[in-house]
Amino acid sequence: MNSLEPGTIVTDINREDLSDQEKRRYMEKRTVLGRLGGPGGHGGPSTLPTF
Repeated sequence: MNSLEPGTIVTDINREDLSDQEKRRYMEKRTVLGRLGGPGGHGGPSTLPTF
């Protein structure tokens, strides 16, 4: 793995913008898992050791 690219993370800053369901679906389709991330959602993967 060369980088972490979590996609769109739902935060207080963009929560109102993502309440538009059409925009939210668009952003969800752009991710591998088909969902938006949340705060702390990528903490585990970022602690993997690199050799």
